[in-house]
Amino acid sequence: MIALAVERYDLLGYLREHGATPTQTGEWALTCPICGKEKLIVNETKKTWHCWVCQSFEVRATPTGPRRVVVAGAGGLLDLIQLLDRCDRRRAVEMVLAAGITSKDLMEITDTRWKSTGAGSEMEPSPIPPPPGWVSIDQPLPYMRQRGISMDDVRRLGIFWCALGQYANRLCFPVWEDGRLLYWQARAMWAEIPGQKYVKALNPPKTPGAAVSSDLLMGLHHARSFDRVVITEGPIDAIHVGPDAVAAFGKALSPMQLRRLWRAGVRALDLMLDHDARSDMVAYAPVLAPLFDLRLIYLPWGDPGEWKHEDLVQLRRQAVPVEPQSKLRRV
Repeated sequence: MIALAVERYDLLGYLREHGATPTQTGEWALTCPICGKEKLIVNETKKTWHCWVCQSFEVRATPTGPRRVVVAGAGGLLDLIQLLDRCDRRRAVEMVLAAGITSKDLMEITDTRWKSTGAGSEMEPSPIPPPPGWVSIDQPLPYMRQRGISMDDVRRLGIFWCALGQYANRLCFPVWEDGRLLYWQARAMWAEIPGQKYVKALNPPKTPGAAVSSDLLMGLHHARSFDRVVITEGPIDAIHVGPDAVAAFGKALSPMQLRRLWRAGVRALDLMLDHDARSDMVAYAPVLAPLFDLRLIYLPWGDPGEWKHEDLVQLRRQAVPVEPQSKLRRV
């Protein structure tokens, strides 16, 4: 999401506010806050900058051999905002996101991406097969009891598990749309053993036309029928919240996921990320609020998957509404 916001950011307007002057086509000069000289050059197209006086380099080893890289006095848009506004990274992110992404922008950008990848303007990824050795679940597994996953959850979300092969002894959390399997994440049903390589979650093999986790939301096919949809990070988080929750498979909401929410008719969101992602929630609020009726739900500790459903219901009653900075962006 931040990459999209950077792409749409009005850098020219920002530079003019800071007294920048054009030097040549696409480049602007500013007085550098570090050295005090008018040697800070910004490339409007690339949204990058460097100071002829302050920049320094270092030779670093890379897989392709030694490489000379800039280590100071240069950077991207967020670095520039931190430098000129004398703020921290979080504030810089908030400023860029607050510039806004409209629902129209969202549709146009995602359409362009899918057309360029051959997926078509309807952004329908290809269905994928379940993993080898998959088995339907007809009774609760020990891991399900341990993590608070019921048979009702299995039936509602179409959860299955693997008995053999590469994904053996893993519970698979799938993404279904119109009866088509578009993605699944296979979670290990055993605890980490010290000294042994442990991979908690495995994804499907990458195939042409198939979706990746950041394109989809687990449970959207069911949650879309509710007035508000809760966004969580992981599958078990969404299960503990309830049938009106979806899993984003991470802290960030991509433009593709936002578009899928819009296409599904979702207009009200409750953002409930893990306790350690509080700053991420605050940073994303300015870009989500103009698009959705947004509320933030802060966890005092842990992640939703560690809480009981009834306690999460109580937390939702304490949700913090977020007012959009401009109603005009919801187009």
